[in-house]
Amino acid sequence: MQASEEEIEAARAQADLTDEDFHAMTDDLAFYRSSAYEYLQERHLPVFHVSGRRPLRFVLADTTGTYDFFDQEPLDLLIVFDGRRPPRAFAPIDVEQVGEYLAAADSARGR
Repeated sequence: MQASEEEIEAARAQADLTDEDFHAMTDDLAFYRSSAYEYLQERHLPVFHVSGRRPLRFVLADTTGTYDFFDQEPLDLLIVFDGRRPPRAFAPIDVEQVGEYLAAADSARGR
């Protein structure tokens, strides 16, 4: 879930960043976004890009549910869904926790 331009600009205004600090923030955002994508790609995990914070629908145990991630702090989020548990949000900087989270689930299932 990538921050939209509007969300990035709103964060800039809220934090009252200088141009230099804003460019550093967007560089960091791009770096962690790219690093997370690379990490997921290397592990052959399917990736879907969504721009902007909005509710998402998931099917869990034959039930469709809508989940929103408005209360999550990072501008970008990795939403992990394995079909067995409710979706969970991770910050791109914490992408390695995604692998641990999925590995723990596989281990619990005896894989």
